[in-house]
Amino acid sequence: MYIFRTDNDFVIITIWVDDMLLFVMTVELKQKAIVDMESEWEITDMGMPTKIIGIKLKISLDEISISSSSYIKSILEKELLERCNLVSMLLDPNVPLELNPEGNKGN
Repeated sequence: MYIFRTDNDFVIITIWVDDMLLFVMTVELKQKAIVDMESEWEITDMGMPTKIIGIKLKISLDEISISSSSYIKSILEKELLERCNLVSMLLDPNVPLELNPEGNKGN
């Protein structure tokens, strides 16, 4: 992952083998990042992603949701474990997710 910041704008570039995702604050910064990368490499804009490394993405203006169920199912099938006893560990929908006010410090 690479992060480029300028003033209050930023672009985050994630790369996995030959796939890349851009997370940008403005269209202008996206275009600059693309032009800069095209000066070094051949790239193809595939549009808004729907899946990355087997994980499905659903992106809207105010939300990003991810689902790994099909990825997990493919691993279980590959390992002949698709008939194993499953246990759900769901996130409590009544507990809101909050930003860590002290940054990304782990215990």
